[in-house]
Amino acid sequence: MGCEPVEYTDVYTPSKYGIILKEKVFISPTEATATYMNIHLMKDGQDLAALGIKRGFKLEILDNGKVIQTKEGTN
Repeated sequence: MGCEPVEYTDVYTPSKYGIILKEKVFISPTEATATYMNIHLMKDGQDLAALGIKRGFKLEILDNGKVIQTKEGTN
């Protein structure tokens, strides 16, 4: 079963721990679930990469609070 992509824009202010966003994705315990997230780091409406600014990020996937996957990169 598929669904249409949802796109939204929001302004996030980093917390004192550097967290800029948290999203919850609910998956089915009985069916395979695919999730895709495309995150653009922007400043004043322009992509940071286009501005020549590099920012590191870390994405963690948690299952009931336990890290099960980690990805690090820039922009």
